Amino acid sequence: MSVIDRARAHYKSLPRKEIKVPEWGEEGEPLVIYASAMTVAHTDRISDEGNANKAEMFVDVLILKAQDADGNMLFSDKDRHTLTREADKRVVSRIALEILSGPDAKTLEGN
Repeated sequence: MSVIDRARAHYKSLPRKEIKVPEWGEEGEPLVIYASAMTVAHTDRISDEGNANKAEMFVDVLILKAQDADGNMLFSDKDRHTLTREADKRVVSRIALEILSGPDAKTLEGN
């Protein structure tokens, strides 16, 4: 197997991150957001939005990466206004930072 194939296989083997968001849950259960690991292309796309040094970058991360348990995207560009102006910045930034941090060492032990 070539190096590039091993790099691709490694990325595909990474588990999705699971982020519990009690503030956005229902019936006493937290919302669970899933996200695959960031790639260089994802990082570039966020930077290309011109928000790399702004709090709006957190919204870009959620729109680009936040998924439900079935892998469906939770947000789209049409949600940008609400996430930017009508959602708690502390919650949005906490979720985005969890996504950006990638998998923890315990998760990677088998990889």
